[in-house]
Amino acid sequence: LLLGETGTGKGTAAAAIGRSGFIPFDEKKGVFAESFARSFVALNLSQFSETLIESELFGHKKGAFTGALESHEGVFALCSPHGAIFLDEIGEAGAPIQIKLLQVLQERFFCPVGSHEKIRFRGRVIAATNKPLGELRGAALRDDFFYRLCSDVIVMPALRDRLREDPE
Repeated sequence: LLLGETGTGKGTAAAAIGRSGFIPFDEKKGVFAESFARSFVALNLSQFSETLIESELFGHKKGAFTGALESHEGVFALCSPHGAIFLDEIGEAGAPIQIKLLQVLQERFFCPVGSHEKIRFRGRVIAATNKPLGELRGAALRDDFFYRLCSDVIVMPALRDRLREDPE
């Protein structure tokens, strides 16, 4: 979990952490593997309505709900096996989504909306919020989800608190 004010670079830090564990290189061709592009998948939870978040995270099957004219792969399916998913604004996720995310974190499986097929998730989950840690527990996040998500907490210092280098 990355904590910090807006504009402190939580997304940049998440990308660095997420991509650091998976850099496959094809020595014969002299290029990075195609799956490197899928090694870090970011999703800002605040930009989706509560009804769309589940579909964006886990995907859906054709006909799963009104308007689902074709199947859709969610970010958990798009992420490579050794990659990471970045969930920005995790404090905005409602209780139903937190329960489903908790299930993925504990059991490492998810089901697309409208399907009973379990899909294995082998990646890592990195989350971020601009809310203080004290506000998250109980109010914004369920206790069980909070403790599972907060196994490692990195506090990003505010820009005004960072050391400035003297240009001279």
